[in-house]
Amino acid sequence: MARDETRSGKPWIVFVVVAFAGLAVASAWGGSHGPIDGLAWTLSKTWNGALVSIAVLGTAWGIGGWLRPVFRGGRERNVLRFGAGFGALTLGWYVLGTIGWLGPFAAWALVGLATTRLVVDVIEARGRVRLSRAPSPWLWAGLAGFCVMLVAASNPTGALWDSEYRGYDAVSYHLPLPQEWIAMGRVWPLEHCVYSYLPSAMEALYAWAGVLSGAPGERGLVADDGWRLTAMQHLHAFVGIVGVWATAAAARRTVVLSGLGPGAARTSAWIAGGLAATTPWFVVVGSLAYNETAVIAVGAIALVAALESRLRAWQRGVLCGGLVGVACLFKPTAIVLVAPIVGFVMVAVAWKRPPKDVPNIAVAVVIGAVAGGLALLPWLIRNWIAADGNPFFPLLTDLFGHAHWSAEQAARWNEAHAADEGLLERLRLAVWSDPGARDGADSIELWRGFANPQWGALWLLVLTGGGLALARAGRIAMVLWAGMLAGVAAWLAITHVQSRFLIPLLPVAAILVSLGLVSLRERFGPRPVLILGIVVVGLQSLTLGRAWLVEKEGSPNLLLALGTGFLLGENYSELAGQTSPPAWVNAHLPEDAKLLVVADAGVLYFDRELVWASVWDQEQMLPGGDDWSAAWTERVHELGVTHVFVNLVEVARQHQNGYSERTPDEVLQWAQSQGRVLIVWEEKAQGVIEVRDR
Repeated sequence: MARDETRSGKPWIVFVVVAFAGLAVASAWGGSHGPIDGLAWTLSKTWNGALVSIAVLGTAWGIGGWLRPVFRGGRERNVLRFGAGFGALTLGWYVLGTIGWLGPFAAWALVGLATTRLVVDVIEARGRVRLSRAPSPWLWAGLAGFCVMLVAASNPTGALWDSEYRGYDAVSYHLPLPQEWIAMGRVWPLEHCVYSYLPSAMEALYAWAGVLSGAPGERGLVADDGWRLTAMQHLHAFVGIVGVWATAAAARRTVVLSGLGPGAARTSAWIAGGLAATTPWFVVVGSLAYNETAVIAVGAIALVAALESRLRAWQRGVLCGGLVGVACLFKPTAIVLVAPIVGFVMVAVAWKRPPKDVPNIAVAVVIGAVAGGLALLPWLIRNWIAADGNPFFPLLTDLFGHAHWSAEQAARWNEAHAADEGLLERLRLAVWSDPGARDGADSIELWRGFANPQWGALWLLVLTGGGLALARAGRIAMVLWAGMLAGVAAWLAITHVQSRFLIPLLPVAAILVSLGLVSLRERFGPRPVLILGIVVVGLQSLTLGRAWLVEKEGSPNLLLALGTGFLLGENYSELAGQTSPPAWVNAHLPEDAKLLVVADAGVLYFDRELVWASVWDQEQMLPGGDDWSAAWTERVHELGVTHVFVNLVEVARQHQNGYSERTPDEVLQWAQSQGRVLIVWEEKAQGVIEVRDR
């Protein structure tokens, strides 16, 4: 009798071997090491990140078990369980952090609650639990994307991705915010960083993960060679993998509802999952400590709930509305990019025999609206208290007031976050190059919309595969198209038309492509569709490979071996001081130094007491006016600043964009008047000044 290869476990062994080989190849490119060393560095950092991620995601899974009545009856029970738990964990921790319980006791209490449920699960199972005998097809299809994403996440924060200005958002607020929250013991808005007034749920989870890992309050995430910083990148990456899992599940449910059969559903799942996982934009943001993958994951799970025809009206309302609300806590733009798709699908799936189903639909919609509102309530109350009655600050300042900002600051924010182009020019930006791009702009900056090379072939595939779905798959394809186009219309109307903001639409785009491809099975059979799916995912993988190979001028892993400690200056060397100004500051300034950072919000690696502000909040830190120089000097001494760090490149950029009245020459003269210049990085146009006593 032939041996059962599935029972032997060989499929998993083969998957692990191939995955390790992929990690080795991805980690060897552009570094000063070979594939074995690169694999070792990647695995060591991924191991730390995996432990943190298991703690967070495992807690979500355990809490989801307590919420079983909410998703009982759904076919995709595992996906819905995780979504319910992750949403509840996010909300629970957000509330605890807001009221000041940002400490080990509250953090481990949530872990204990989840662990108790897992113990109950084991007792109830009584040995009936059977692990999957082979990796799911979507894991194979997305393997190239997962390998590159984990290697990129293993590189120091701020080392990669030119399209994101080397992760500037991560080093300026996604990680500095949880760093400060851990120190103050509370998830609360900070007047020197307006982004802390946004919901910031992912940043709150970073703070929770930091507390669980034992991050000391005085140093937080940068303690112990800063290993927690890359761990947060891995956490974001693993949440992205959950998003791919949910996308595959949503694709499977979509095909089942379209009546194309179980075989088509299985094929659609791995095509959609593989296409999403290998899209370069997904890998870029997924490997940074951002918040996009949380929106993708929660949005895709909400879509699964909307597609679950077996759920009762109240269950659909709680899951769909609650998860959309949580997605908005991760990123407010989910209200226009995720909500329309989920809402349209929820209504369309339930609307089978009107008017009989109208009451159920109404119940689901009302409960969904209430659940979404309740999910947003902690943020709204927090901001209402902290922002002098404006629950949406820094939004809607014309209606609710501009809190601690001046009217000029509010106007500057509003102008910068709403494009002033006309409709035709916006449409051009969406599909063609930016005529206003600076001379010498790279392709990522030049192509701001669907043609951005980090989308790979996705949107061309949507036009072809999604067109097939519209022609052959019936009403469900029409509803998905309507939801996606509603999101695109909002992106064109109310944002400044940047490619990355469309990432929450990735799941529905991948689902439409897969739905169109599997609709060809009835005419051509399963084998040609299988081959076509492999070609499509392979093509997207090639675009990802090219993006990785050219990143950082062909040396993406240059700092992989050196690690985060190099940028922090833990094992200080002259090379570290030349490369990383924070490393020099941390090695040379006294521990009781107080550093004023002028015009640069990338403060993550400075391990000294800081005075800093985002570009929108500098007026709170350094007053302007006609007598600005004397006012700045007076403010420096009031704050007890001992040293000043100046970034003249940022000064020039802010002045050019109209965010600051000060020119680089003026700021340079003022900085030099404060005291003795300690060091200058000429290529970076940065320097440190020691402030003289009065």
